[in-house]
Amino acid sequence: MSRGLGLTLLWALLAWTGLAGLPGAELRALPLPDDVEVTGQVLYDSRGGAPARPAVVDILKVYAHNPAYIFMRSKGWRETDPQGSPLFNAAKAAANKALAETAQASRVNVITVPGGVRGGAQPAPDLTQQVIDRLPVYHVHGNVHVGRAAGAQRIAGVDTAAVLASIPTWQEAQALDDSDARFHLLRGRYLEELNRVVNEVARRGGYDTIVEAGGVTSRLGPVPDLTSAAIGSVQR
Repeated sequence: MSRGLGLTLLWALLAWTGLAGLPGAELRALPLPDDVEVTGQVLYDSRGGAPARPAVVDILKVYAHNPAYIFMRSKGWRETDPQGSPLFNAAKAAANKALAETAQASRVNVITVPGGVRGGAQPAPDLTQQVIDRLPVYHVHGNVHVGRAAGAQRIAGVDTAAVLASIPTWQEAQALDDSDARFHLLRGRYLEELNRVVNEVARRGGYDTIVEAGGVTSRLGPVPDLTSAAIGSVQR
């Protein structure tokens, strides 16, 4: 290739990239892309061949705040146990969803573990807390008395056995057996009263879901117990 033809091709390339008008000194000063290498365990990856825009997440800390995983560990179950496996799978699905949502919101295309990024002009941001904030707040594992477990925003617990014991018609029914027609009449009444008071304390407290006491794990700590409030609402 002749020198003139080579310069012509170079000038055409610069014109196509929009750099033809820059002085030579400025052209040489243009920054090159950061030389970033992801060396750690990849937790999320949407690069598709594009340069890495990495972040890091402490995945152990994420799982430590995952309510399904917290419940699994509280029972002493392992990931491979028959009881633990479904809980671990639920925790994993929630973590993966939170990682993807956080990556998209933060405009990064790969997430790895702390210390898993080499190079780059700036340290990779740590998005651990952002991922935790996108995890489910609750894992419901007990009976639901009001509302539903899926999508619950505010959950409280009620000890229904304690509430029943405070209802006069329940107390009266304890002296009868199920062969007595009055037993069944009283049973209908005390169950109706239980339903009424549980719904009342839920509405009064602004809770969309009431679960049997001890039937929910929250990553934010113990949920409110409305048992005393429910007993106080029983009609005497």
